[in-house]
Amino acid sequence: MQRQVTVTTPTNSQSVITIDDSRMLGKGNYGKVYAGKVTITKKELAVKLIAVCGSKEKQDCDNEIATMKLLTGAKFKNIIQLHGYDFSINSFNSTFTIAMTYAANGTLLDWLTGKRQPYFPPQQQKQIMRGIANGLSYIHEANVIHCDLKTDNILLDDNMEPMICDFGLSKRVGVDDLYNIQGNKLFSSPELLLAICNGQYERHSEKSDMYAFSLLCWCIVTKSEVPYNYYDKRGDLNGLFNWVVVQNNREVIPPEPQCPKQVADVIELGWDRLPEKRPTARQAFKMLSDNQGKREVADENVSDSPLAAAVSASSNTLISTKISPLDAASSASSYTNLLITSTIVSNTDSSNITTSACESPHIQHSQAQHSRDSLVEYNQKSKDSDCFARLFSRLNEVFINPDEKKAHLYTRKIL
Repeated sequence: MQRQVTVTTPTNSQSVITIDDSRMLGKGNYGKVYAGKVTITKKELAVKLIAVCGSKEKQDCDNEIATMKLLTGAKFKNIIQLHGYDFSINSFNSTFTIAMTYAANGTLLDWLTGKRQPYFPPQQQKQIMRGIANGLSYIHEANVIHCDLKTDNILLDDNMEPMICDFGLSKRVGVDDLYNIQGNKLFSSPELLLAICNGQYERHSEKSDMYAFSLLCWCIVTKSEVPYNYYDKRGDLNGLFNWVVVQNNREVIPPEPQCPKQVADVIELGWDRLPEKRPTARQAFKMLSDNQGKREVADENVSDSPLAAAVSASSNTLISTKISPLDAASSASSYTNLLITSTIVSNTDSSNITTSACESPHIQHSQAQHSRDSLVEYNQKSKDSDCFARLFSRLNEVFINPDEKKAHLYTRKIL
């Protein structure tokens, strides 16, 4: 069955498209995507139909349209392009229609799950990562945060060039609320996980996008649908928090030749605990394109950091203050101390520095130091205690929003 819809293009002209209801390309929580064509030129399109049930859905769709219009144009490579949109209301429901670039080779997730074969060789894997980094750099340069990078939000065209898609959760800096966002937790950065587990909201940023990008790269080189699959299957957010935030653990990066050194460097830098140490999307693109190494990017980030400038200008000595450990849960038999030195930097006077250190307990079962299974089991046993709640409050000292608190953090040592 086919039907025609008139959509408004980004240049505010009208275009008639034909939707083929028999060819569904995909579906998600909020709508379905069908194959379509421009009626006159026969150009292939993907058409997303979203049923709008309330003001929240309408606002999300308006936001997605506004963001896609901002990112549509010849210069925006590796980003899905908007062809047109329409909002129709009838007696049964309201529907948003979004017509966009057709991706002949499906989603990245299709290839990771084996629905499409053969899988990419290493050189093509790097090309796809480079394309994603390029698209993400254009997104960030347009002052947009994607907020939901994951394997099923990367499309591949007929030349196997990646396109970043699904801007339903994306936010425009200076326009939208950057706090109240719930993306995929498996791709959420440590600072976002900390806020989620503490019942708070944390500001999304370019650096949280870069953390998700590093996990995308890891998924590509390991042919994994998602990172931290063990916790995903169990739905164990506490276990994921403990593994990623408290223990500062990540997935294992494969050795060469499966994972070239350039790719390993991008992944390792991108998922760093401290946001300011993560590369920008443009830096990641350069690392994947030439021989720029991890050290050069790390040095560049440190030299540009207000913290580094303030520390180098200050003659103050870092002071380490011991704080008594919190009471452990009854099942915990040991502590691992996490020594955090936080430097509060005033934007108006970089030489006026107050330095303090806190020693927060890192709750860990004595038999679970190197075992995810035991760690998750321990989390389940101790979840009724108030240890995690008190740990969250201490760990909040680690991640201070630099935009609001004018602070940057420097980790001296993690034991």
